[in-house]
Amino acid sequence: MNSRSNIFLIILAVVITGATAAFVTYNHTTDYYGQVGNVDKVSTDKDDRGISTKTYQYKIQGYTTNGDSKVLTVKSFNGHKFTKGHYIRMEWSKYQGVRDYQGIPRSEVPGKIAEKLK
Repeated sequence: MNSRSNIFLIILAVVITGATAAFVTYNHTTDYYGQVGNVDKVSTDKDDRGISTKTYQYKIQGYTTNGDSKVLTVKSFNGHKFTKGHYIRMEWSKYQGVRDYQGIPRSEVPGKIAEKLK
């Protein structure tokens, strides 16, 4: 191999490593567990066809299995209103906020977190 090939391979390796690190960092998520409270905000949006859909926004105190806590903003999809008191697992990303959520039974809430959500 000549020196140009070596330089090209080094540059290519650096670019691939950087792109992979950025992708992993951007898409890394942490699971938070919480309990649904009151609706924080309601907004109405219209789609291209003029059909109105309500969006419900909640502020939910979430806890990780490591003991970290954070107040997370969760918006409902397709006009779905959450049931107060139900448990929820939220997938949170530093760069995207809450990416996904799912209602779960109390039995799926980790023990130490369940004690905080009584």
